[in-house]
Amino acid sequence: MSSLNILDNGQSLNISTQDTTKLVLISTARMETALSKLIGTIADGLLLTSQVCGFDKHFFLSSVLNMNKAVDGFLINAIKLQMLLQLRIDYILRVFDTMPGIKAEDSHAAGIQATEHNPPCPVLPEHPTEAKGKCKYSEGDYKYSKGNYNYSEKDYNYSKEDYKYSLKGRGVGLVSAHCDPFYKGIAIIQAYINHIDKNSKDNFLCYSVHKGNTMWIFSAFPTSVKIKLFSGEKSKKAIVEGTGSIVYKERYRSDNVDTASFILTIRYEDNESKGSSFQIAIKPDKKPDFCHDSGEISLESPSLIIETAGGNSTNSYLGFNANEEFKLANDICAEAKKIQSVLEELKDKVGSKYTTSLEELINLLKRTGQIINQALIQEMNLGI
Repeated sequence: MSSLNILDNGQSLNISTQDTTKLVLISTARMETALSKLIGTIADGLLLTSQVCGFDKHFFLSSVLNMNKAVDGFLINAIKLQMLLQLRIDYILRVFDTMPGIKAEDSHAAGIQATEHNPPCPVLPEHPTEAKGKCKYSEGDYKYSKGNYNYSEKDYNYSKEDYKYSLKGRGVGLVSAHCDPFYKGIAIIQAYINHIDKNSKDNFLCYSVHKGNTMWIFSAFPTSVKIKLFSGEKSKKAIVEGTGSIVYKERYRSDNVDTASFILTIRYEDNESKGSSFQIAIKPDKKPDFCHDSGEISLESPSLIIETAGGNSTNSYLGFNANEEFKLANDICAEAKKIQSVLEELKDKVGSKYTTSLEELINLLKRTGQIINQALIQEMNLGI
């Protein structure tokens, strides 16, 4: 059930990173507005039904359970979508903070309404202490043989050669490690590491995993990421290593943060440059409960790409995301208008027999839930 959204490197925008970043922030605000409008429309529909629908035991009570399931599915996906949008706003604010002449407090005003009840995750230091605890990874998943790949966790040293590679792309799949708390959760990885460009502030590597009402997010410190490539007869493997910050989000609870080290393994079949699977293991510095091993995640349409030459800047990448998000937000706004139109028609039926109103509303909620789920999937594929 894994899926992948191919990175479009053919797009080019002749605008600065600062302007492109502003465009992404505006598109995210547009999505927040569309989601809020849709939620408000659903609330109006529930209120209207409660006012005009009679309490028929054979119809109303049996339908309440169906309505509750529809609302519950909609709200869960809506909350996940809002959390992803919040994560993007936090990331953009940090990008603004690294740009010359821009103060974080100035850019913070653009996202203050969205962060009012869920403040941005703190920026953690780029030199975390060494991890003291040990995580238990799946047996066989992280045992690298010197004979096959000339690799050992104890004596793995990097040289200048390890900075000649670039890693770009994104992947989405399901956590396969049975022992991990996020087993069968949705895992997303997004990377743009261009060592050749030597402009580390534009680099990023983000990984998140979602299950139920919880979200676990890891963001690598750009300057810490190192890439090692091992070639075999029929396949090759890239080992990406570094440090970063963890944010654990759970509904109705405060965020938990920590710093951590990570090892990302990307396997390339038949020596192709596009990864066919990936696995990430993360060791927190202070909170061993945050240990995570995704297990091997297969990619249906691989696009975690290793390159040895410089590529496009992040401008085209961010601009492409902004355009796609604008389209998605417009689709959600259009759906909200359709639902509002149906509710207006239902109001005209108040004087007549209203036995079908609840069924119509349930169908609307189910349809809305499907649209939000589609939006959530597309947002995860777009990445940060």
